[in-house]
Amino acid sequence: LSAKSAQNKSMLFFNSPRKDAMSAAIKELRSAVHRATIDQTNLDAVSEISMVVSGRPSLMPELVALVKARVKCQSSGTAYLAICLLDSLMHRLGFEFREQVSIKVLGRILKLAMPLKGTHPSIQRKAAASIKDWAATFGCDHHLSSFADAAAELASKEAPQSRRTSQPPPGPAAHPPQPHEPSSGPACACEPDLHAMACRAGLGDLTTAQLLELARASQSAIAEQIRATHDSERGRQLRALYRQLTADIDHCAGLAASAL
Repeated sequence: LSAKSAQNKSMLFFNSPRKDAMSAAIKELRSAVHRATIDQTNLDAVSEISMVVSGRPSLMPELVALVKARVKCQSSGTAYLAICLLDSLMHRLGFEFREQVSIKVLGRILKLAMPLKGTHPSIQRKAAASIKDWAATFGCDHHLSSFADAAAELASKEAPQSRRTSQPPPGPAAHPPQPHEPSSGPACACEPDLHAMACRAGLGDLTTAQLLELARASQSAIAEQIRATHDSERGRQLRALYRQLTADIDHCAGLAASAL
């Protein structure tokens, strides 16, 4: 009995620090997810999340559950920022995270993306843009084909709605359809902001994928400047620029994926 008791004490000695470290990591993860979903410009929180799960991959399911809970929040602002966080982590983290999202969160995002479901318009647009982006970026992997399936299902629901909204009102007041003006530059679905900026910079021949890649690189550079600046006014201007660029990227990615 004394030998068994000594063994149990030895196991307790070694397991207790591990348990404490895991509890601390979970607490840190919860705090970071909370901060990232109350302030979109809190880039340190997003980096902290990436660092925690990179060091402890076993926390990936915990992270997915935490983000899903924030997506389901009754506050439209929190839900919107949770989708933004999820979108950012989809591009930062690896296959295991994406697979967990496809199994546990994608259905919820698809529900929010569906038109005419009473969802807040900004959440509906963001959810739809995210699904289309994930399908275009990750859906080619047969292990993640559920993203492409979700995008196809969303497109089937959006098409009838698009036809209804594009029909002119009946009666004599209806205006005859006007011919489309020819488009200058490449056939890019990003209009008007990112494409216009590219054209002004002499980069109008970039494809949509190249334009998005360049925009995301610029977004990362702005994020680094936000972290480095100690000037509150410059920090405010950089955060406003970061938010605008994020919105442009979301809009461009959504339109580009719709054209697939």
